[in-house]
Order: sequence, then structure tokens, then C-alpha cells
Amino acid sequence: MKKEQKGYIVPVIMIIILLLILGLVYFSLRKTNKTEPVDTIATEKVQTLTDADFINALGDSEALESKVVARGDVNQDGYEDALVQSMHCGASCGVDLLIVLNDKNTTAKVFEPTDYLGFEPAYRGSGAVKSDLSDITIKDGIISLTGTALGCPEDFCDDENIGIVRRVTYKFDGQKIIQLSVEQL
Repeated sequence: MKKEQKGYIVPVIMIIILLLILGLVYFSLRKTNKTEPVDTIATEKVQTLTDADFINALGDSEALESKVVARGDVNQDGYEDALVQSMHCGASCGVDLLIVLNDKNTTAKVFEPTDYLGFEPAYRGSGAVKSDLSDITIKDGIISLTGTALGCPEDFCDDENIGIVRRVTYKFDGQKIIQLSVEQL
């Protein structure tokens, strides 16, 4: 071999060794960073909204007390909604019954009923006679309120009707609360 050729052999060997090392590093990193398919259904943690999430959605700083009185899927979207009772006092005291909708387990939104779109007149939250609820349920999108001073005839609760226990059922259609039935128990 000529002396000039020997000078090129060492750098060529060094380059080959360097390429081999880089190739090994590349393939070892590629193998360890390989992602396996993951079953997202099995590993996904289902988050549900807490009572505090539903109550905080009211944003009513003047409410004396608010509490979740029933949970269930009111609007049939697959997420658990809530009914919240909120007590307030001004010229007189009253108790509002509000639907708080669950927005895909991320936030809660209050359905703000306007006149004749809420639980009135069957449910009385204010006035001289207030409804006394003993049972509240949500099942298959049907809201059921059971208690006294509910669904009095012709929106009039006199001494004869005030103590009668009735069950009033409602359905929420996304725009309003629809009274379905009044049943005397």
C-alpha cells in the first residue's frame, strides 16, 4: 500500500464506525419510543361533576342556601344533571327549584326558566303557601316531585287542599319544563 492511501483509511474507518454508532442509537431509540395501541375506554377516567360544580353554576351570591336535591339525566344526553334548590330572601323569602345541566362532564349550566317555563304553578317556591317536598327523583328524563301544596286545583291552595300529598311529574324538552301529570297520593 502506498503511504498516501494509508492516510485515508483511518478517517474512512472512523466515519464508518460513527455511522454504525449513530445507526444503533437511532434504532434503539425508535424501538423504545414505539407506541403500543392503548385501549382508551379501559384507561380513561370518567369524571363526574360534584354537587359543588352544580351549585357554583348558579352564581347566586345572594342565595342563603343552595343544595342539590336530585341527580339524573334530565335532558337525555347521557350525562347526569341536577335539580338545585336555592333559598333567597328579599321582600319575602322563597325557594327556587332549578335545573342545572351537565355539559359533557366539563361544566354545569343553569336552565333559566322565564314565565310559564319553570315548575310553576304546580310547585310553589314563594308566596303565602310554599310547596313542602318530601321526594324528588329524576328517572328516564322524568322529574317527579312529591309533597304537599303541589298541583292544587286551579292554582289555589286552600285549607282543604294544602295538606294533600301529590306527585307532579315533568319533562324537560330543552326549551321549557313541561308538566305531565298531577296525581293525588
